[in-house]
Amino acid sequence: MKKSAVNRKIKKLQKALLQHKPQIKAVKEVVILNSPDSKLDIKRMEQLEKALYLPSTNFHIFTVKEKKDNFNELRGLVADISDINFLGNVKNEQIKAFLEKKYDLLIDFTGLKNELQKYFSLQIKSGFRVGYKTEDDLYDLMLEIENGDLETFINEMQYYLKILHLI
Repeated sequence: MKKSAVNRKIKKLQKALLQHKPQIKAVKEVVILNSPDSKLDIKRMEQLEKALYLPSTNFHIFTVKEKKDNFNELRGLVADISDINFLGNVKNEQIKAFLEKKYDLLIDFTGLKNELQKYFSLQIKSGFRVGYKTEDDLYDLMLEIENGDLETFINEMQYYLKILHLI
C-alpha cells in the first residue's frame, strides 16, 4: 500500500520536474543524496569540498536507506520507508523541514537503485541537479560513469560545472 502511494507521488513529482529550468548561478549550498552503498566517505567529501571550492558547512547530506541497512552516516539526515505515510507524504518533521529548503546544487550519488531513492531525489528542491545517467530525465547534468566511481564522478562534475560557471 505504501509503495503504491510512493510510486504515485513519484509520477506526480516527475511531471513537475519537467517544468524545472536549471538555474545557472554560483553554487553556495549543496545537498548530497547518499545511500549506504554509494562509497561516500570523508576522503571523497574532502575531494568534493575542494572541487566545488566550498567549506564543509555548505554541504548537507541526506542518506536514504532500507530499514535493514546498518549504516554509519557521515552527518546529516537519514530517511527510510518508515518516514513516509500511507498517502506517500513525508511524516518526519525534521525531514520535511530539510526538503522545504532550496539548495543551489543537488548531487545524487545513489544511482537511483530503488523507488525510495527516486522519491527523495525528486522531493529535494535545487536550482541545478547532477546525477548518474539514468533512463529517467531527472538531472540537468547526467554523468555516464560507473556507479560508485566517486573520484571520476567528482572530477567530471567539476569540469562541467566550471564550464557552466556554477563554480
